[in-house]
Amino acid sequence: MPDFSGDYFAVLGVPSGASLDEIRRAYRQLAKDLHPDINPQQSSERFQRIYEAHLILSDGALRRQYDQSLAQAAAMQAFRQRVRGRMPDDVVSTVARAVE
Repeated sequence: MPDFSGDYFAVLGVPSGASLDEIRRAYRQLAKDLHPDINPQQSSERFQRIYEAHLILSDGALRRQYDQSLAQAAAMQAFRQRVRGRMPDDVVSTVARAVE
């Protein structure tokens, strides 16, 4: 499974429910503005991150996997918040480390 670290929607500046056209438009604009050959002051690392976000979000299968990973992360965060409200902090830390 690919590494889905980071918020690819935020990288492209689009909402999480963005259509393929919105993703493509955002990518093209950012690529035009930030391409290292056109704008050498910009970091090539940032450009690579934009390209990676476009690849993931514009491929149907990869986007589904990414959306599922976001949903799982949100569910884990909600679980941790519920647990923190019921247990002493040291127990929560132990459980959180064991889950990660």
